[in-house]
Amino acid sequence: MEATKRFRRDDNVDPTNPDPSIVVHVRNLSPKATEADLLEALSHFGAISYATCMPGKRMALVEFEEVEGARACVVYAQTNQIYVAGQAALFNYSTSKMIQRLGLESENPNHVLILTIYNAQYPINVEVIHQICEPHGTVKRIAILRRTMLQALVEFENAEIAKKAKHAMNGADIYSGCCTLKVEFAKPDHVKVTRNDQDQWDYTMGPPPPGGHGNADYGYMANHDDRYGGNYGRGRGVDGYYGRGRGGYTKEDVGYGRGGGSYGRGRADAGDGPVLMIYGIDQTHWNCDKLFNVLCLYGNCDRIKFMKSKPDTAMAQMGSVRQVYTTIDNLHGAAVFGSKLALRPSKQQVLHDIRDPFDLPDGTPSFRDYSKSRNQRYTTPELTARNRIVKPSNVLHWYNAPVTMTEEKLKELFMDRGAATPQKVTIFPQRSERSSAGVCEFVSAEQALEALAIANHTAVESPVGKAPYIVKLAFAGSRDGKDFRM
Repeated sequence: MEATKRFRRDDNVDPTNPDPSIVVHVRNLSPKATEADLLEALSHFGAISYATCMPGKRMALVEFEEVEGARACVVYAQTNQIYVAGQAALFNYSTSKMIQRLGLESENPNHVLILTIYNAQYPINVEVIHQICEPHGTVKRIAILRRTMLQALVEFENAEIAKKAKHAMNGADIYSGCCTLKVEFAKPDHVKVTRNDQDQWDYTMGPPPPGGHGNADYGYMANHDDRYGGNYGRGRGVDGYYGRGRGGYTKEDVGYGRGGGSYGRGRADAGDGPVLMIYGIDQTHWNCDKLFNVLCLYGNCDRIKFMKSKPDTAMAQMGSVRQVYTTIDNLHGAAVFGSKLALRPSKQQVLHDIRDPFDLPDGTPSFRDYSKSRNQRYTTPELTARNRIVKPSNVLHWYNAPVTMTEEKLKELFMDRGAATPQKVTIFPQRSERSSAGVCEFVSAEQALEALAIANHTAVESPVGKAPYIVKLAFAGSRDGKDFRM
C-alpha cells in the first residue's frame, strides 16, 4: 500500500503518452541495479534530485532537478541505448510530477542531510561520517540511526553547504564496492544529540578528544583512506577526489592493484567492462584531447566524456578490460594540475555518443570519439610492440619529430602550447633520415605529466613535404631512453 501511494500517478495524465516531467520512468532494469547505478548512467543528462529502484518490478523512478535533464534523457533514449548496471534499460516520462519521499527524506532543501548506507560491509560510525562530510563544510552534529536501514543525520551550517555535500556524495561508495551512499535532504531542521559516542556527536561543543570519538575502538580506520578528508579542499567541494567516493576510497594503506587493495581484479562489483572512471579532473585545466593524450599511452582510448553534474569526473572507453586495469595501475594517484588522479573501472559497458555535449571552460566539447584517431598506439600488434608501459616520471621520450628538430625548437614546442619548458633536452643519434627522437627532462613527474597532456601530438611543419609531423610523447623509464622502442 505504501509503495502504491509513493508512486501514484496523476489521474489526469494519459499514461500511454505522458507530458514532459522532471520524473523519468525506467523499465527493463537489471534486478541488481541500484540508485548509484542510475546516477552513474544518467547524471550527465542533468543534475538528479532523487532516484529510487523497485527491484521486484525491474523499474525505477529518477527525478531530475530540471525538466531539461529529463527531456535530454528521454530524447536520447529514443534512438540510443542507455545501459544501467550493464543492461540496456527503457526510459519515458513518468506520469508522476515528483517522487514522494519516505521517512525522514524531504524534497525541500535543508541544512540537514540524511545519508542511507547500503551494503555496509565495514563498521560505520560518526568518525567515518564526519570524515566524508567535513571537507564540504563545517559539520555541527551527526546522529547515526541503526534501524531497518543504516542511516545518518548530518547537520551542516547552512543549506548551501548541505546542497554541495549532497551533490558530491550522492551515489558514492565510502569504500570501494560497498557502503554506498544515498544522500537526501532531511525533514528535521535540527539533529538531536544526547551524548557524544560512536553513534552521535555534537561538534559545536568542542572537538573530539585525540585518537577518536569517545571510547569506541577505531583500529579498523587504518583501512580507511584518510584522503577522504585530508586532501579535499572546501573551496572546490571535492578537490578532485569525488568519486574516490564513487569508486570507493582505495585503501592504499593495505595495497592497491591486482591482488591487494580494493580493486582486486576478481571482484564482481569492480566493473568488468572497458569503461574507466577518472576523478580529480579539474575542467579548467583539462579537455578531451588532453585526457586522450595521457590515456593513449596505456591503451586505445575510443571515447571520452566529461560529467556536467560532477565537474571533477570524466569517463573513458578503452579498447579492453585489460587496458582499463593497465591504465589504473599506472595513473592512479598521479599528481597533475594541483590534484591527484583517482581511477576505477566503471560498471557501464559502453560510452554512448552524445548529440549535443556541453562545452568545457575552454570552449571545446565535453565528449569526443577517438575510435578512428590515427594517434591510437595499440591498433595493431606491430604498434603495440613499440610501446613501453611506464608510470609517470620526470623524463619524457619524444619521437616522430622532423630531422631538423633542435633543443631550442623542442623547448619552443612546449612553450608555444603553454606547457612547462624542459630543463634538459637530449637528441638521439639519427637512425632514420625521416625523423628524429630523444628525451627531455622536467623538474618533476607532475610537470612532465602536465606537459605531456598539453603538448602530446603537436603538429610540426615538415621541412620536406606538405604533411606535418605529429610529435609524440611518452614517459621514459630511464634518462637515456634506452628502454623505449620507436
